[in-house]
Amino acid sequence: SLIPRFTVLNPALCNCFPAQTGSVCANLLARALGLCLNDGVLARLSCASGAAVAQLVLEILPRIRVNPLDYELRANLLWAGVLLHNALNPGLRGAPELELPARELMLRTGCSHARAVALLMPAWLEFLEPKEPLLLMQLCHLLLNVPLDFAMPASAVRLALERLRQIFAAAGLPTTFTDLKLGGEAVGEILGALPWDEEGCLEGTVLSF
Repeated sequence: SLIPRFTVLNPALCNCFPAQTGSVCANLLARALGLCLNDGVLARLSCASGAAVAQLVLEILPRIRVNPLDYELRANLLWAGVLLHNALNPGLRGAPELELPARELMLRTGCSHARAVALLMPAWLEFLEPKEPLLLMQLCHLLLNVPLDFAMPASAVRLALERLRQIFAAAGLPTTFTDLKLGGEAVGEILGALPWDEEGCLEGTVLSF
């Protein structure tokens, strides 16, 4: 791919707005949460920066849907994308549990990357909850305003994921396989096509969307 020495970003020339506003936010949110949940070097710093961008994106999404030509909102989304791309480095594991199923879903349906990650993101976070229950609960509290429940963090995460699905639905993004004209059998087919290792983890490192 071509990597420019520098780029001039003009929010007034974002031709993807307003039709793809929800998709832009879904892509940014997926990347931001991937930074929050990575277990590589600089994990604490990437988690903090990812959480800040995710919070910004969730705040902007309902506002920019109402006023897609708002220059300030566009500028903030552009800058969020710059921060997330600059945060990638070889020490970050990425989010293969989200990215690899999303790519398989794109191949099967022809949907955009953003629509695929929006559909799969709640299931991905629920899958990770047993591994990082307290971290995920704290993220959900910060991003989606759910009450902290240290006795049962999974219940707080489930409440947050339901709120996330509602946000995506309001933005015109898919929240069920039916939205992409797929039946329930597609879940098993997609999971069966993924490169699982002997320990039940997805192989490979994904550093870019």
